Amino acid sequence: MKKRFTVSEVNKLTGIDELTIREGLKRKQLPIGAAVKTSTRYTYIITRKKLEEFWGEIDESKLD
Repeated sequence: MKKRFTVSEVNKLTGIDELTIREGLKRKQLPIGAAVKTSTRYTYIITRKKLEEFWGEIDESKLD
């Protein structure tokens, strides 16, 4: 069972567009994790706990 997910994985799990996920995290409008700026790039941290609180139960079989 994964504890953290990538933007691409969240896209596969939820159907939310990857750009929407990134922008939602940057603007703190999508409460599934955080966007951390490191120099000129962002790192996205998406946790299972926050994703499940927002979206509901996660079906990881969609990631195969």
